[in-house]
Amino acid sequence: MDEQSSALLDQADHYRSMGRYDRARELAGQVLTRHPDDVEALCALGWVEFGAENTEQALALFGRACALNPDHLEALTSYAQACESVGRPQDGLPAAQRAAALEPEHPRVLCVLAEVLGRKHLREAYAVLDHAERLAPGDPEIYRVRALLLNSSFRWRKARTAARDWVAADVDNAYALIYLAYTESRLFNVPQGIRAVFAAVRQRPQTATLAQDLLSSLAQRLVVMIMLVLIVTTVILYAGSPSGRDGGAPPESIRQAGPRVTMETTVLPGRPAPIDPDTPLTLRLPAPERTVVTPRIESRPAAATEDPAPSSIPAVPRLIGAGLLLLVVAVFAAAVRAVPSGGRAAMRSALRRAKIRFLWPATVLAAFGADLFGVLTGSYSLEPLAIVPVMVTAAYYFWAVVGVVVRFPFQARGR
Repeated sequence: MDEQSSALLDQADHYRSMGRYDRARELAGQVLTRHPDDVEALCALGWVEFGAENTEQALALFGRACALNPDHLEALTSYAQACESVGRPQDGLPAAQRAAALEPEHPRVLCVLAEVLGRKHLREAYAVLDHAERLAPGDPEIYRVRALLLNSSFRWRKARTAARDWVAADVDNAYALIYLAYTESRLFNVPQGIRAVFAAVRQRPQTATLAQDLLSSLAQRLVVMIMLVLIVTTVILYAGSPSGRDGGAPPESIRQAGPRVTMETTVLPGRPAPIDPDTPLTLRLPAPERTVVTPRIESRPAAATEDPAPSSIPAVPRLIGAGLLLLVVAVFAAAVRAVPSGGRAAMRSALRRAKIRFLWPATVLAAFGADLFGVLTGSYSLEPLAIVPVMVTAAYYFWAVVGVVVRFPFQARGR
């Protein structure tokens, strides 16, 4: 390949990184017109098509490059990474294994092999990645792949640590910030996730589409977290109330003592002898004995007749409930503060994309919050039906969350 073609491929890669896929496709196409069997040009155009979400065309270009030169490292690793990103790692595993056989001590090639091995061969993937880290400690690509592997095995705290290491090692990579925000959202650390998203957009505006999807996911998780805290608060308060402890029976102190009357009666004499039907009927009923009614009043010591206290929930459940409500307020306030002044429109758009409508549920939540505030301050006691509003609102929010994909569809790409 001549110098002019190499310069055109560099420009194509630059436009691809900026999200201008049409211009990048045009430049890479010019090189392929001159050199139709050039492997590097095929790989460059493949990554352009992959970024434009033409995955099948990208896989075809990578496959053609591998067929032209089966020992070309870039073609092999590009095909393996593309297969893994579209959820077909088994198709790319032979290419990754061949690349590792050609360059067994190349850290980037080993990272590709570990990424393709993935969750189905997790132990082997960790072993390959550890070997790559011994060869090139501190390589950002190693942190990226480690974060992906840890996330796929549901070890989200360690995945967040690896994502933070990736951000620290590659400060100019906006996709590292996006993936860090994703790991923060998995741990329901909404404020940190929002900050990372807007930092990535400021650094590279081309990540706006990914940022919108991730903001929607963060909004869903914030709502779910608030609903879970409110439900736990309600359960704790209801369990601590007399209705919850006694199974709905009224407290003993409000049972009023009163007189109990018993009646003593005498019974009429037994049946008379049988009457002969041939004998003339003559009725002589004996006079009944005198019935005696004797009222007997038994009284018990009267309990306290004063009205019960408006709130009979013990202090400990009330303190726990108050702490949980303060936690909800603090989390929501932190999430609001994390949104910059210029990002409020983007946050509203993310909420609309998440299909969350706040008007009616916010009204119910406000009524329920007032109810809990009355319980905590002792204005009135908690009734069993007080849990209904939060349950209805929780059902509404969970319906909104299930209606969209909660899992953020992001693959941290190596290129």
